[in-house]
Amino acid sequence: MNIVILLAAGKSTRAGQNKLWAKILGKELWTLSYETLWNHPEVDEIMVVVPLGEEEKFKPHLKSKTRICSGGETRSASFWNAYNFLKPADTDYILDHNAANPFVSAEEISAVLAAAREHGAAAVSQPAVDTILEMKDGFYDKALDRSQLRLMQTPQAVKAELLKNLVHD
Repeated sequence: MNIVILLAAGKSTRAGQNKLWAKILGKELWTLSYETLWNHPEVDEIMVVVPLGEEEKFKPHLKSKTRICSGGETRSASFWNAYNFLKPADTDYILDHNAANPFVSAEEISAVLAAAREHGAAAVSQPAVDTILEMKDGFYDKALDRSQLRLMQTPQAVKAELLKNLVHD
């Protein structure tokens, strides 16, 4: 099975408000990625991870093959809450996706699943296009070769058996 953990439990502290409920294209931001994932033919189940106490707020938006659980204090803790709640089989693939990334594409989902089946784990990434400087003693020391750098994105996918022995918070 391919199981998505949709991480929607963030505090949006940098945004000053919970950005997941901002309207984008006439819909709540988080529902855009949720609908893309729900409609994907390779997704068997979705676990939406939400802030503790906000479960009822999310429920009216959820469809079949969707479960809900509370998040933790960190993104990592939220992922592990969902993983432990799911109790996936070793042969399952777990995709995690940041619900604040509303424009995930079906092509990205398919590609990351295919790569995870081949390599055990995979993630979407984008090339670094900005100049990235390394600092030393409070001063810019050198520019990094951005042709060798990637910006990690979601979704990320991993075969469940690779996660079972990891130490986590």
